[in-house]
Amino acid sequence: MGQKDLSVKELTSYPDVVADLINVFVYGGKEVVHSEELRPYNTGESVVDTQGILKGLFRDNCMENLRDGTRYMLVGIENQDDVDYTMPVRVMGYDYAGYVRQLEELAAENKRAGKDMGARRIQKGQKIKPVVTFVLYYGGREDMPVELLQMLDVSEDVGLQKYIKNYEINLICLRDMTLSQVQSFRSDFAFVAKYLSRSYNKKQLSDELQKEEIFLTHMKATLYTLAAVSGIKGI
Repeated sequence: MGQKDLSVKELTSYPDVVADLINVFVYGGKEVVHSEELRPYNTGESVVDTQGILKGLFRDNCMENLRDGTRYMLVGIENQDDVDYTMPVRVMGYDYAGYVRQLEELAAENKRAGKDMGARRIQKGQKIKPVVTFVLYYGGREDMPVELLQMLDVSEDVGLQKYIKNYEINLICLRDMTLSQVQSFRSDFAFVAKYLSRSYNKKQLSDELQKEEIFLTHMKATLYTLAAVSGIKGI
């Protein structure tokens, strides 16, 4: 994404924006998740590539959702402007890393508590929390694969297909958002949603932005993001 990537990555790093995205896409606009319940979570993991070389695997943003002081889920946000035909595998890697880290945390807790679990590492009944990743796609209509099966060359092997575990991604095509979704946003991301969505009147958005009483919580990040996704310079 370049400059656009930096802009949207900053905007989607704020807890109120992430809470807004979760509420709109998971809970239909209901204010279920609050910004004070979110805190940054590890965005980088080490993985070994096909040549046996240790490499970094980095998310755009990841947050831990706490409810009643207890972890409820991990939420990752990936900002995508161009089509990436590897996206299902990428997201699968991000989510896998989130689950592995939680297992490592439980194993460390058991060790500190003097519980030697041996190779099992965790106890029966110990649970880990869901890892949910949203891919925010800022581009136009493209043939982006949304599941692992779309990347696999097994179209003629029906017998094999039923044994392959598919992996679907949560691809959010921002230009295809409904008017109801756009109007559900409460954070600064509302202006990005209004600009990108085909369902929202662009003249109305222009009138809104020109109002003197408009208040942006993250003014620089929001305006930079609008400039990046619109191609307009000097915002």
